[in-house]
This record gives sequence, C-alpha cells and structure tokens, in this order.
Amino acid sequence: EIQEREAAEYIAQARRQYHFESNQRTCNMTVLSMLPALKETLMLQLNSECLTSLLKTRPTNNLKIWEDLKIISFSRSIVAVYSTCMLVVLLRVQLNIIGGYIYLDNSSVVKNGTTLQASVPNHFVQDLLLMEQVKDFAANVYEAFSTPQQLE
Repeated sequence: EIQEREAAEYIAQARRQYHFESNQRTCNMTVLSMLPALKETLMLQLNSECLTSLLKTRPTNNLKIWEDLKIISFSRSIVAVYSTCMLVVLLRVQLNIIGGYIYLDNSSVVKNGTTLQASVPNHFVQDLLLMEQVKDFAANVYEAFSTPQQLE
C-alpha cells in the first residue's frame, strides 16, 4: 500500500513536471513568435536610419544630428531590453496562470473512493483582470520610452 501510494505520488509529480515543462516551451515559442513584431515596432518608433542618411549628406548642424542619433540609438537599446523582459514576464505569468487552471481542471481528485473533478477557482476572472492591468502598465511604459523627446 505504501509502495502504491509512493508510485502514485511519483506519477503525479512526473505529470506536473511534464505539464510545467510543456507550458514553458509554449511560453518560449510564443515569445519567439512575438519578437519580430516587437522589433518592427521598435524600429518604427525609434527610427535612426533617417538621421544616418541625413548625416551622410554633411549638413551644417552635424553635431545636433549626431547627438539625436546617439540618444535614439541608446534609447532603442534600452527599450529593446526592457520591452523584451516585460514581454517575457507578461507571457509567462499569463500562460502559467492559465496552464495551472487547465491542469487543475483536467486533474481528478479521488476522495473516499469517488472521483471528483477539480473546479476552477472563482478568482480566475480577477487574475485575468490583473493580467490586463499588467499589460496596460507595460504598454504605458513602452509608449513612454518609445517616443523620443524633442531635443533643443
């Protein structure tokens, strides 16, 4: 009986581990699929190519354009790192919460010889609303970083 219980616990642990690893692979693939769109948005918002081409024409305000180019290049690097981190965190939180609820919903609980289906907690909607607030926060931060300020 003890061996059967230990075997059942081992199988349950292996199922949880497989579910978690599968969820992490899904997160990684989702992030990788969203990176081109993130890169395109960054390049569009923080466009340095026009300044580079303008510098090649040797204008009179060369120093001013060079300073703008340095600021945009630095901003692009910082925003790329920050927005990628925010994207990874946001997707991991969302997919892990949803994956956890799916796992609970699919697993069955045996109590007194009766198989009961695990129910999804009522605060699932509250968690989704929290994720929407995190997304809104990330969008606001991204917007604040992605719009270059006018330099004097």
